[in-house]
Amino acid sequence: MYAAMDRIAEAHGMEPLRTSGDAYRCVGGMFDGRTRRKALTHEAVHASLEMIEAADECIAAAIPPELAWTPRVGVHTGPLVGGLVGGRKLSFDVWGETAHLATALGIAGEAGRVNLTRPTADDCVGTFRLDPRGEVDLPGYGVTELFLVRRP
Repeated sequence: MYAAMDRIAEAHGMEPLRTSGDAYRCVGGMFDGRTRRKALTHEAVHASLEMIEAADECIAAAIPPELAWTPRVGVHTGPLVGGLVGGRKLSFDVWGETAHLATALGIAGEAGRVNLTRPTADDCVGTFRLDPRGEVDLPGYGVTELFLVRRP
């Protein structure tokens, strides 16, 4: 499943970062010099929709129904700081409010849907069909206005 997600991420110009348990993290725009936030946001949302579909297919094919789960996806746009972590075994990771808020969205997100913050949703108006989710109390952030992307 993660190999499929890597392919999807790379096809949309996203950089896979790491997995942790059932969490998958990728980032866009850090390494290619693109500064078109709106275009990057659209790529991230398209990739997210494809990842949910790929995960659903992999889970249905390989996991017994009583153990199956549904992916949760959070997309937030904004500035990031990234760098190498570790001593002997180096890996690249990102920090900052943008990364933490996207993670909180994934945790508190509605299963099987792409969950967006207001700034990210604003960039998606006219390209994606959005449903207001209302205000949600996100762990570590408090009440935040969220939106859901409708699956095609």
